[in-house]
Amino acid sequence: IDGVRLFSVVQATWNLLERSAGDALAEAHAAGMGVVVKEAMANGRLVREAAIAERLRPQAERLGCTADALALAAVLARPW
Repeated sequence: IDGVRLFSVVQATWNLLERSAGDALAEAHAAGMGVVVKEAMANGRLVREAAIAERLRPQAERLGCTADALALAAVLARPW
């Protein structure tokens, strides 16, 4: 039915490795929809894979937190 919103919440993958849904999530939020982010830790790759974790660790240490907390903070910092 045109003009009738069937859903009030959207869910999508967004994390520091996969940010392609960011614009769509921003649009959904701007339209008044709730946003649920899944895979915020990239299925553990952000802290389990050494090459990735090594890039996050210095920033996390500078901020006084762990790499996983930094990855979650990146999601929570999004306006949606």
